[in-house]
Amino acid sequence: MQCAMLCAQRRGDAVGPLFNDSVSKISQQDLEATFNIFREALLLTVGFVGLPACMPAVFGLVAELKRRRLDEVPQVSPR
Repeated sequence: MQCAMLCAQRRGDAVGPLFNDSVSKISQQDLEATFNIFREALLLTVGFVGLPACMPAVFGLVAELKRRRLDEVPQVSPR
């Protein structure tokens, strides 16, 4: 996933625009699914590259959610 690679390269600031480009023309349900993929990738990446490298990515995703007026995205339960 590109967001994990960007965090590893200390370019987490580019994750927000990457998410925006990825979901620019998709439905609400697909947007939530894509956000869950980005969230899972970031959760896995934090353990390897550290929280400071991932914080810009987290803040970028939060900004995108606020821009789209999404208060809550349901988390996918593991099967």
